[in-house]
Amino acid sequence: MDIERRNNRAYPIGQLVITEDEITTEDQLERRARAEFRLTNAGEIARDPNLNAITSVTVDYAEAIRIRQRRLADHKKL
Repeated sequence: MDIERRNNRAYPIGQLVITEDEITTEDQLERRARAEFRLTNAGEIARDPNLNAITSVTVDYAEAIRIRQRRLADHKKL
């Protein structure tokens, strides 16, 4: 099996390797410690934004366009 079930949760057992010919799982020698869940509520997570604070931001559109053009060229090469 590729999935380990613990405490009513499912985790992948190892590193998933996908090639054109097959999908395999390589076992991980060291198991990473799983994050412990903690109780929380909406007040701790989603605070109301302060929409009265006005800030100015400068955006360099020319650089953003150059980055997108480079990424598009790299994508087309692939």
